[in-house]
Amino acid sequence: MENNAEKQVVVDVAKDATSAKKYNKTPRKGSVINKYQIDEVTTNLVKKIKLNADIRHFTALSIVAALKAAKLYKEDDKLYVTFAWNKFTVSCAGLNHDYTYNKEWVINCIIEGINNAMDNFTKVIKEYIDDKDLKLTEEK
Repeated sequence: MENNAEKQVVVDVAKDATSAKKYNKTPRKGSVINKYQIDEVTTNLVKKIKLNADIRHFTALSIVAALKAAKLYKEDDKLYVTFAWNKFTVSCAGLNHDYTYNKEWVINCIIEGINNAMDNFTKVIKEYIDDKDLKLTEEK
């Protein structure tokens, strides 16, 4: 009976090793970035938005404000922004509208979102320093 238990452990370890190899692959050929032929500059910009929750949040708020200021949506409409690699989607009342990143107003919204996120980061860091009574030295 011990022999069967040892065989089971050996089989489980072998399965774990093959599954670890399976997930440590390089990006697939059919990934979204390759599928849409997205250039490296756009990919790097979108990574900054998609992979940082604060920047994504503030960028979405800027986009919503810009769309409402342009009177494309009513002030009381509830908008939801979803970021993809080649576009972002604004949803309102079950209807979706796609926008590309290569518009000037979108870039301005991204810049505004990053600036607002940086202001938020600075505020949080200052509150932490004040709360913990830390004394920081200035670098020369």
